[in-house]
Amino acid sequence: MELNQQLVKKELLSILEQKKASILHIQQSTVHSNDAKSSAGDKHETGIAMAHLEQEKIGKQLQLVESMLSTVNKLTPLALPKIQPGNLIHTSSGWYFLSVGLGKIEVDEKPIYCLSSQSPIGQQLLGKQANDQIRWQDKNITILEIL
Repeated sequence: MELNQQLVKKELLSILEQKKASILHIQQSTVHSNDAKSSAGDKHETGIAMAHLEQEKIGKQLQLVESMLSTVNKLTPLALPKIQPGNLIHTSSGWYFLSVGLGKIEVDEKPIYCLSSQSPIGQQLLGKQANDQIRWQDKNITILEIL
């Protein structure tokens, strides 16, 4: 199967949905484990405070993943010759998907780096065209193809 933007977007959405399901599962487990905890005095108060902090942390992770899902779902790049969010970019150093900053995923056994357009390399790629070059980590990277 040939690599394309829709295939990468579908895989990225699947990974984000799995992350969301994992976070929701953890959130449910912490709620149930907190209900089971009961002891006397300061230990109880400390346990409640720690559980509350853990719930907040999990809530923030869930918000981040939901925000990423929303961003990816809204990506609809126009057929322009210049790089924009939602493009799959083939470069001399590999494949990049300008979407959300999730890092490396694999699609059809090819590593794809999911980058935010606000990231330093994302900023450099925005507006570039095929055959343009960017400089990243002391290397010249040539844009070979924009999908």
